[in-house]
Amino acid sequence: MKINSIDNLGYVISVKKAGAKQRVDPDENSHKDKLELSEEAKKLAQSKSGLTAERYDLIKQRIAENFYDQDEIMQEIATRMLKSPEIRNLLNDPGAGK
Repeated sequence: MKINSIDNLGYVISVKKAGAKQRVDPDENSHKDKLELSEEAKKLAQSKSGLTAERYDLIKQRIAENFYDQDEIMQEIATRMLKSPEIRNLLNDPGAGK
């Protein structure tokens, strides 16, 4: 297909018709990142955070149910974060987080 310019100055623009797209099977070409933690890493993470498997499952469930999207819950989370020693240190010394 050729398109002549509107002002007829002799310019011609050539446009090629796009061919049919190839179908790609998502199972063949999809690569997904995967993270696996060793049992030792899981135990270490649990001991440092105090987060049990049951508590973790409850949090995941609440996220799926949009529990944390409630204004009262967000307010409580923000209040607790501002009271945490890590955030207070960061607010007192903004360069500490770098």
